Amino acid sequence: MKFNFAVVVSLIALLLLTGCSGDDEVIKNNEPTLINFHDDFSSINIGWVTGTDDVSSKTYNDHGTYEIKLFKGGLIVPSIAPIAKLGSEYTLEANIEQPLREGHSGVIFNGVEDEDSVDYYVFRITPYLGKYSISRYNEITGDGWTHLTTEETSHLNEWGQNRIKIKQNNDEAIFYINENIVGKLTGIDTHEEGVNVGVFVSSAGAATEDNSDTLMNSVISYFDDFKVSGYAAE
Repeated sequence: MKFNFAVVVSLIALLLLTGCSGDDEVIKNNEPTLINFHDDFSSINIGWVTGTDDVSSKTYNDHGTYEIKLFKGGLIVPSIAPIAKLGSEYTLEANIEQPLREGHSGVIFNGVEDEDSVDYYVFRITPYLGKYSISRYNEITGDGWTHLTTEETSHLNEWGQNRIKIKQNNDEAIFYINENIVGKLTGIDTHEEGVNVGVFVSSAGAATEDNSDTLMNSVISYFDDFKVSGYAAE
């Protein structure tokens, strides 16, 4: 399957926000800048991209979550977290719900960009199939998709929310589903300039109308309780 890639990168240098809806606690001293970012998506002012085009929409919905909806097949649509670039040691976690048995969703990690090209990893879940996968998409080298692993797991909830988490420590990462370790990856490229993290939804494999890339049913995911803890890139 060849993916059309819709990439929206929205980075804010550093948020200094407080309140129950989202906070980015910054501690400044002689040590590297520590970022503790938490967003429960009850406020629209944190900085996530919103809007609608002919292939997708990104909104804060009435459920108090961040919603990404896809209208076309064969896409992966990311949304980058509105925080500073991270160093190579951090923890990333989020609640994800897929209300329909279509498509996939997850989190983006270790992401970088070079002019109009991107390179990042994805931790993807497909709850209705009981599977997760880890992949890399690298436009910078021209390699495109590299699918690193796909595994079945009993730790996914078929319906409702699933909490996924990544702990990256330089060139290694550990992956969790609902607080259970499900995988480990080594040999991850590190980047002194810092990396992006975020969320995404994919319509790869979802049913489309005859002779069209229009989906028979929109692919939807809800994101909540998004957290990042780590040091900003120096």
